[in-house]
Amino acid sequence: MTLLLFTILAGPWPGEWYESFRLLEHDGALNAVSLLPDSLPGKQQALALSIHYTGGDGALEMVSKCLSSDSSDFRSWAVLGALLTESDREGAGEALRRATELAPEDEPVLLEFLAYLDLVSSRPEEALNRALQALNADPGFAPAALTAAWALEDLHRLREAVEVLDRGLAVSPFAFVLMEEKAALLRSIGIPGSAGMIPEGPVPSDPGGTGTRRPPDARCREAGVPGPAVKTFREFLERNPDDYRTWGQLGLLLERLGRFEAAEDCYREGIAVNPAYGWAYQRLATLTDDPGEKLFLLESAVSADTASGQAWVDLGLAYEDAGDMQAAADAFRKSLDLQPSSWTWVELGWTLESLGRPEEAAQAYENGVGLDSSYACGWQRRGVLLRESGDDPAALEWFTRALPHIGEDPWTLGEMGNILLKADDTEGALAMFERAAAANPDNAYALLNLAMLCRITGDYPAALAGIEGYMRSPAAEEEVWTVEKSFILSDRGGASPADSLENLAPGRWAYTRYGWNALGLGFPLEAARAADSAMSLEGEGPWDWIDLGNLFERLNRADKAAACFQAAEETAGEDVEVHREIAGFFYRTGDYAGAGNRLTEALSFDSTAAVLAELGEARLFEGRLGEAERALNAALERDPSSVFAMCYLGLLEERRGRPESAARWYLDALRIAPGYSYAESRILYITGGDYDRLWNQEHYSPFSWNLWADLSFSRGNQEESAVSGGASLGLNCPRGSSVRLSGSVRLDEKNGERERESAYASLTAEYFFTERVYAGFSSSWDRQPLTVRPWQVSSYLAAGWKSWPTDWMWLAPEAGVGLVNTRWSVGEERTDRLTSFVSFGVWMHRPISPLPNLWLGGGLYLPPGDVEHTVSYAGSELDFDLSDLLSLVLGMSLDYTRTPAVESWEKTDLDYYLRLRLGN
Repeated sequence: MTLLLFTILAGPWPGEWYESFRLLEHDGALNAVSLLPDSLPGKQQALALSIHYTGGDGALEMVSKCLSSDSSDFRSWAVLGALLTESDREGAGEALRRATELAPEDEPVLLEFLAYLDLVSSRPEEALNRALQALNADPGFAPAALTAAWALEDLHRLREAVEVLDRGLAVSPFAFVLMEEKAALLRSIGIPGSAGMIPEGPVPSDPGGTGTRRPPDARCREAGVPGPAVKTFREFLERNPDDYRTWGQLGLLLERLGRFEAAEDCYREGIAVNPAYGWAYQRLATLTDDPGEKLFLLESAVSADTASGQAWVDLGLAYEDAGDMQAAADAFRKSLDLQPSSWTWVELGWTLESLGRPEEAAQAYENGVGLDSSYACGWQRRGVLLRESGDDPAALEWFTRALPHIGEDPWTLGEMGNILLKADDTEGALAMFERAAAANPDNAYALLNLAMLCRITGDYPAALAGIEGYMRSPAAEEEVWTVEKSFILSDRGGASPADSLENLAPGRWAYTRYGWNALGLGFPLEAARAADSAMSLEGEGPWDWIDLGNLFERLNRADKAAACFQAAEETAGEDVEVHREIAGFFYRTGDYAGAGNRLTEALSFDSTAAVLAELGEARLFEGRLGEAERALNAALERDPSSVFAMCYLGLLEERRGRPESAARWYLDALRIAPGYSYAESRILYITGGDYDRLWNQEHYSPFSWNLWADLSFSRGNQEESAVSGGASLGLNCPRGSSVRLSGSVRLDEKNGERERESAYASLTAEYFFTERVYAGFSSSWDRQPLTVRPWQVSSYLAAGWKSWPTDWMWLAPEAGVGLVNTRWSVGEERTDRLTSFVSFGVWMHRPISPLPNLWLGGGLYLPPGDVEHTVSYAGSELDFDLSDLLSLVLGMSLDYTRTPAVESWEKTDLDYYLRLRLGN
């Protein structure tokens, strides 16, 4: 994106007009001012000037009306003076004198008018002084540079005339009139070999009768074909090849003639003479379509001329195109330090918005309108930010403040109408839409709003008038107006169904398109009405269903959206893009398995890198890491530059608890796409304090395992020590579900002698129906020979709920029923007892913290109708991480049995243990 910008403050003149007028581009100035609102201060006077300089009629009448309505506006007197200069110099002098009394000091337009009046009145010294004063006020004001050059020519100071033209061209290099005048001067003095050969004394103004001196009444006309100037510059450069600025001016003239390769050669000649010729680098950047070369040239431009505000702006725009918004923002700030401009402030604001910094963007927009209160874009973007923040009242107040400065701007009035509509102020909204339509009768947005709002309020004649106006607008969409007109006729009750629906708006696509427009305009109920109507109409294939499904999704109608995507799937055939869209819907609703299945189907007829990468993404979030890895690697085989696949491979490695490997993938992505925000954010995350390698390994790894060894001391029914060890192996499934097999052995000693050996084994399974609700099953075998309970088998069914109030803690209440089968060596031979239980567990773990992990849990087992055999337990563990796989555990357990198996046993048993655990 290349844009010609001028960073001079227009002052009391409309900025859009002034930028063209100051370069003597009068056709451009006329076009610019014609588009401005009539209420904008200074528009009528600027329009009169543009009409005059482009040879139109009515300028004098227009400025006379301005004076009759407000005789205190200096602009009206200044324009009157300019119009009278050729025909009534005395009247022109009086008008310009009145303007001088009312005008701000050093106003360049007025100063140039005064200078030109002095010039045509044979007062070249006075003309020169005023023209130079205007150039001091605005160094790039081409009319003043031209008038100053003519005055110097009348004073026979030709070398200085060339210098003042060069001064103007240095700031306004696109002023072709200045170039042609310079060429004429060089020709009139015989094209000297050096500046010192220009004679100091008087010379004929037209030596040899060549007619190169432009008459004063030709000032401010558009330059003609620059061919003669090109010839003159070439002849001059044959004798002065080291004049780098003339190389640049010749290059620009050749650009205007469409001779771009020759222009490029000229700019490079200028750079060869002066490597610090920054402006030539800028022009070369406009002639290339290679983004990398463009950036190199513009970086060279700012290196060569760090004081060029325009070069920094161009560089900022190039960074924007390259997606490097931070670099763009830095470049715009450099430009603003050098040459403040409302346009640049607003462009900086937009860049800051893209960086997710709305507060800074808002301040930039406010700075822009503070510099030029007539710059509508600044007002508009600031208002949009207020709306996006949810502060509609503040946005309404801001837009209200804007209108006196930017006039009856249709876009702003439409936004105000939408705010009032959202606040249920129907009357106020109607008034705003009417004003927007009045300001621009072709404003389709305002006319459609009017038609819809009038229909909703029951004013059908006004609704019909609004939709008829919308139909005449160049921006009108046939699908939209046909549906709206059918709704008007239907609601009014004056049309048959055939007229209102079948003939006017046939087909699903028309109603869907209308629904999107209605939703965008702030009429969700009308959008829903159109969407419901579209469901029963004929369409033209799966894309109609997809568009309608997307509309229902935006309307939060998930059931209807799903029905649309299902209908699209039935007619999708082998259109891979349709399958991708359908998969995207399932992905957005969290059905990653559904998305993956549809992408798998798409792979059967299109195995492109994009489909494989999306399949890998879906399987990754489904928790099927192996399948995700295979799909993403296959995507990279087909497209080695797919940063999408690289980043998801990095995320996959994160979930496996391998941050180093993840970082390598993210760095690979950044080498291909520097500044890629997702990769940068993930690197910051895994290198920060929030990434927990162990949690990811446990939560996402398909398998988990543990080995442990205990040393315990017990005081209760008996005093004894024990050494135990065990192992567990788990299969982790999507959404937290798991299956786990574990076992352990224990050796007990008393008074230094081995007393008994025991073993324990269990199988548990948990299935999560949602992210929190689960059902579980467990069965355990407890072998304790030489005790009163040689073995016991316990089997339970349970239901539970697990929640993570923070990322470092979970809590889980659980309830269930089970059957406990026990073999006794005393009393009863065997018992089979039905048991119910409730339990509660809490786990706390902060990653990258010196604090240990903490687990607290407890449970109560109660056989139905048999409270005498109530059993409860409580336990806690402190887990100290020694390395990624090794930890030290200090634990305590407390058991309470209301009716012990042996009457002499105590009801409470307290156990402490020290455990060394190895595992993931």
